[in-house]
Amino acid sequence: PRSFKSMALPSIVKNILLPNARYNCDIVVHYYNMQFDEGGRFNRGGEIDADAVQALKEVSKVIAANAGKSPPSVIIKSETKEEFEEKYGDLVKKYKTAKDVDTGKPKYFPWKEASYSVKTNIIDNVAMQWNSI
Repeated sequence: PRSFKSMALPSIVKNILLPNARYNCDIVVHYYNMQFDEGGRFNRGGEIDADAVQALKEVSKVIAANAGKSPPSVIIKSETKEEFEEKYGDLVKKYKTAKDVDTGKPKYFPWKEASYSVKTNIIDNVAMQWNSI
């Protein structure tokens, strides 16, 4: 994705792959195959290189070799936003339209965080993250 090579991959290597190399853990990745990301609260958005996640395969081989282990299985599963919406669109709509009976405000919304706006796709994004786990 947009910053996979420069931000996500180094963090994955440092915090996940290197500490677990001696255990020869297999790796499973789920990501959304998107070409462009709209700007959000803390980023400008931009084009996405969805194929960048494939670098994880080669990196994991090098780390395993340095640890004296055989390469782990690396499973990379992509999904489009449309596929996600087909599976969970009704559920996400339920979360987005549920209202608090006392206040009439959206029920599932982080009201205490001032940087969020009702116009954001916070519910969509959280549901997509849950799906990836």
